[in-house]
Amino acid sequence: MTPADKTGEDTGKPGRPVVVGVGNLLMGDEGVGVRLAQLLQGYESLPADVYELGTGVSGLMSILPNRRLALILDCAYMGEPPGSLVWFTPKQVRDRKEQLRWSLHHGSILESLELIQRLGCAPRRLLIGGIQPLNVKPGLGLSPLLERKLEEYARLVVEKLASEEGSR
Repeated sequence: MTPADKTGEDTGKPGRPVVVGVGNLLMGDEGVGVRLAQLLQGYESLPADVYELGTGVSGLMSILPNRRLALILDCAYMGEPPGSLVWFTPKQVRDRKEQLRWSLHHGSILESLELIQRLGCAPRRLLIGGIQPLNVKPGLGLSPLLERKLEEYARLVVEKLASEEGSR
């Protein structure tokens, strides 16, 4: 889903900060990035465009170019306590998809980011907000732990936007 004005036209602006939620809503906590983006889309005063991509991470190619700030929200296995939110850069990520030989995403976030970088139109600053899952298995809905923390995550995203924008 993309931000839209009352006519239904896309209102995303290339320089404007962006928040992107990715994940699979059919796999429990794997859908936390999408759920968080859905919640943030209701924040009318949020100083960023908000998109939910689900598993279609190749959509990053049309959303991220030339942004000054991009925050990507996703489920991430980090060895942290379940429910932890950790901010990191793409350079700090090790892609497990090659090791696992399967993925819940169509394509790889890291592959899309690398291509955007090679094309010379990467966001000036890009952070990934990884949320350590409790339960990733087939089924609708987040674990009660992550569901209870959605508002807290939203507050942390708003704070991260403000701190990153304030430091430019």
